[in-house]
This record gives sequence, C-alpha cells and structure tokens, in this order.
Amino acid sequence: MTPIKNPPRAAIALVGLIQSRPRSVLLASLCLIALFTPFISTLTQDFTHKSLFRENDPLIEDYNRFEEQFGNDDSVTFAIHSPSGIFDKESITLLQQLTAKMERLPDVVRVTSLTNFPWVHSRDDDLRIEPLFDDDSPLSDDFLIKRKSIALNHETLPNYLISKDGKTAVSHAHLRPGNNPPPDPTPIIDAAHQLALEFSQGDHVIYVTGGPAINHAFKQATAKDLAILVPIMLGLIVLLLAYNLRSMGGILLSLLVVAVSIAATFGISGILGFPITTTTGILPQILIAIGIADAVHILVVFFRAMRHKLPQPDAAKYSLLKNFQPTLLTSVSTAIGFFSFSTSGLKSIYELGVLAGVGVLLAWFTTYFILGPILFTVPLKATQFSSERRDRAMQRASYWGGVLTKNRSMVTIVFIVLSSGSLWLTTKNKVNSDPF
Repeated sequence: MTPIKNPPRAAIALVGLIQSRPRSVLLASLCLIALFTPFISTLTQDFTHKSLFRENDPLIEDYNRFEEQFGNDDSVTFAIHSPSGIFDKESITLLQQLTAKMERLPDVVRVTSLTNFPWVHSRDDDLRIEPLFDDDSPLSDDFLIKRKSIALNHETLPNYLISKDGKTAVSHAHLRPGNNPPPDPTPIIDAAHQLALEFSQGDHVIYVTGGPAINHAFKQATAKDLAILVPIMLGLIVLLLAYNLRSMGGILLSLLVVAVSIAATFGISGILGFPITTTTGILPQILIAIGIADAVHILVVFFRAMRHKLPQPDAAKYSLLKNFQPTLLTSVSTAIGFFSFSTSGLKSIYELGVLAGVGVLLAWFTTYFILGPILFTVPLKATQFSSERRDRAMQRASYWGGVLTKNRSMVTIVFIVLSSGSLWLTTKNKVNSDPF
C-alpha cells in the first residue's frame, strides 16, 4: 500500500475521533440527520409559472395583485381538428355535445365555444344577440355554409375560436375563480382528457391545453422522469459497484450514503419552504451521482487495503485519511459551483443551486460520519482477486499511463484546443426561460 504523506492535522484528528468512538459518532450523526427528515412531510409542489419567479419580482407582484382582486383566470382549452373542416353536420354536432359536457367538468363556471358564441347582428332594424349555432337550428347544408361565411369573416372569431382555414375549432372551459388556493388541476385535467378521448370520433382529433393542462403535464413529466430514470440509474450503479467492489456490504453502504443524503436534503428543502418544481425534480439524480462518488472513493481504498492483509480498523483508518483531502476539496468546490446558481433571477434555479450545494456537503458528511464509523464497527469481507486479474489491471493501467506520458505534448495541445473551442462556444449560449 502507498504510504500517506503528511496527512492534514484536521484529518488525523477527525479520523482519530471516528476510530476511538465510532458508535457515539454514528449515533450523533444519525440523530442530526433525523432532525431534518421529518420535514419531508411538509414539502409542497409547484409546477406553475410562479415557481420560476421570486416573490419580490415586480411582474409576479402585479400578477398576485390581479389575482387577489379578480381571482385566477385559468382555463382548460380543447382544440378540435378535422381535416375535412369544422363546418359540417357531424363536426358541429360533436362541438355542441362537447361544449355541453365541458360545462359539467369540475370547477368549470362557463364555456366559450364556437357554437355558443354570442353573434350580434341586426334583423328588421332590431339588434339581436343569439348563439352562432342554436341547438334548435337545423344543420342543413345551406345553413352551415352561411354560418361558415359569418364565422370566417367575423372580426373576432378567426384565430380565436376557429382557424382561418375552418379546420380547427377551439373551446375554452373557464375555471372557478380562486386564489388561496386555486382549483386543483388534477381532477379537472383527468376529466378533460377522458372527455377528449370520448369525443375523438371519425376524423376528429381533440387536444387539451391551457395553463392548468400545461402545469399538470410538467408534474407528470417530472414524476415520469423520477419513476424511470432513477431506477435505471440505481440499477446501473449497483451493477458497476458489484463488478468493482465484489461486496454486498459495499453496495448496501454506498446506497445508504445516497439514501441518507437525499432524505436530509429534502428535509432541509421542507424547512426552507422550497417546493418541488420541474427544475428541482432533477435533484435526486444529482445527489445519487455525488453520494455514490464519495462512498466509492472510501470503499475502493478500504477493500484494497484489506486485500493487502490490513486489519479492518487499519484499512478503514487508511482509507479515511487518504481520501479526506481529495473528497473534501471536491465536495466544497462542487458545492460552491451549485451555490453560484443563487445569482440566477429564476427562483427554481436558485432553489436547485441551494439544495444541490447543501446535498453535496451532506453527502460528504454522511460518508465520513456515518459510513466511516460503520467501517470500524460492522465486520466486512473483501473479495480476494486472483493474481491474474490484478496483473491484467496493472498492465492496462501501465499501458495507458505510458501512452499519456509518451504523448503528453500532443495530449496537452489537444486539451488546450478543445478547452478553447468549448470556451468560445459558451459565448453562443442563449438564456431561455420559456418553460415550453
């Protein structure tokens, strides 16, 4: 084993404390983490546009004042497309029936549609206001042609409730005004999608959009990413850990570091009042990668020391001392990078930076103050690799080390060129906070 040259005094003192009182350090660390985790239950979700703005943003303050006076102005929009055109008996009948059912959606107070649009016109010197398509009107070909001409030549209707080519109609279901809290979009959108599916007949295709639908879609996308990407990520990590560590204990301890770090970070998110948003939804993936990296550094050196016949306590001390400075510097510099997000004008980016930075530091804390004591107290075995495998690994390392040494000038030049090119390309980035 390579001897450790001049370890920092702080590392010697810290590892000495962990070695001399592992159970006390472990218990104190778990109690500290336990203070944060209950606040996970206080976490809220915000997938609306407000998650992007700070509370003191002038635009959001104006919007809040508007909502306080008038309530929210949300609506669920149905877009009905028919390649053969909307102005035929089948399409208008479908639109009338859909409009009637939209009025019965949860929290809908009124529906604005092509069929119930108040058509203002004069007849016999009288001013009349009536629906463009009255339910009692016979939908004859002549009647539909006249109504098509009226709608497409109207000063308001084209590109509002009907497309200029007459193939797409739009209906708006206006939601109940409410600010604290606004109507829950989930049952509304679920019912709207069910309604769209029910009325997608013939050549008609119905789309559901609008503010609540978009917010609901962001929520679903975030949940889908977590449900798919996190298990895949964890599965790949377990496979790589199994190949490299050859120890079930090492795999479980690595996952323990990740689980504790994520739980504590989301607990702190609850304390700070940071909701789960589309942006902070990627936090688990970040913390999994960083937490695993910290744990693997410690465990790889620990098991390697045990394979060199060091007793477990000595192997644990050697690994914690050897990795103290590299892991601490990496964690601190990474945390600083995330904390720099706090300069962002977008609230959700700021919250992600704060939580990711805190999570990075918690991952290091968990690695040393929870994983470290466990290495001194829980019996672990290191799988002995064959001398043939060790020889092959050393040969590969020696080969690539030789390639880099032999071509160091070229490697340096290529690195400088690529770095310079990347730096130039960063100036081409355009900031775009449009959630779509």
